[in-house]
Amino acid sequence: MNKSHLLWVDLTRIIAVFLVTLTHSALPVVYSFGNLPTANWMIGNIYNSLTRAAVPLFFMLSGFLLLQETETLREHLSKRIPRLLIPLVFWSLFYVFWNTHYEKTTTLSLFVVYQAFFTPACYHLWFLFALLGNYLFIPILRVLLNALSKTLRYYYLMLWFLAVSFFPIIEETTGIATTIDLAMVSGYVGYLVLGYMLGNFQITGRYVMYSMFVIIASLVTTVFGAYFLSASQGRLIRYFYYYLSPNVIILSLASFIFIKGIAERTAFLQHGVAETMLKALGSATFGIYLIHPVFLRLLQEGMFGFHLSGLNENPAYSILATAVIAFSLSFVATYALLKLPLIRRLVL
Repeated sequence: MNKSHLLWVDLTRIIAVFLVTLTHSALPVVYSFGNLPTANWMIGNIYNSLTRAAVPLFFMLSGFLLLQETETLREHLSKRIPRLLIPLVFWSLFYVFWNTHYEKTTTLSLFVVYQAFFTPACYHLWFLFALLGNYLFIPILRVLLNALSKTLRYYYLMLWFLAVSFFPIIEETTGIATTIDLAMVSGYVGYLVLGYMLGNFQITGRYVMYSMFVIIASLVTTVFGAYFLSASQGRLIRYFYYYLSPNVIILSLASFIFIKGIAERTAFLQHGVAETMLKALGSATFGIYLIHPVFLRLLQEGMFGFHLSGLNENPAYSILATAVIAFSLSFVATYALLKLPLIRRLVL
């Protein structure tokens, strides 16, 4: 990969982790459906809809970066798995103690510790468990992709879309569940393949423009789909927020193209202060992801001298302010941890 590739990867990571922080700032408002004025809830809905591509972007980057590697199974397992497993174990234990000693939502026991190794101790750690499963499958997927023609790769993506998105929406709208078994192509692995294919695709200015219109259309679909479906049921229905719903898959694909295309065409990102900032933020994204719930909670509890969350006053600015401050504090904390030789592996 050349410098421009590395920079667009950094930019995508930064945008994705900020969107994760933003969605966790907006969710208290979104989950308050029916208990807030509709206008306030719609603001949270809009923010949440804007963030739906965040996790898929991470999966797609993993596919781009790892599926084109030429390494043996032993090399992959010894290099990739510990880099994910060590932080997962540490932060699972951290959040177990956080939950028992600060949040006081559970009592510390051997079972709670044992459980944390199989299910997320904090809501955002689910992604690391999902990523671990994909990492274990990548050596097989790498061989399969190398053996497939371009036509068969597109065919695989079509089957994946049918399995994870089309059939589920048919069941959601009609109540009829298909018995066609496509489990072998389901899950988030399709995002890895999308990232692998799109990351090596030359993005022209026309594709950037088209992707912008697709992003807008997908966001409108998500915002109003979530609102009307929830309003019709009288309770929050999260279908349009799901990472494997058709609107989010399309949004994620278009967002990946748009960010990559813009980054490759923006000269100032590849020089001077902008390049330095991209590299610094890009190297800290994993740590920001891991630690940002702590700062969201501390802000909510007023530990910095003021209370701040998405539910404060007007969500139009409180959600964004919460996300920006939590993101910034998480970056500072991660940057400091990266300077410690024995600790940096936990956030890198």
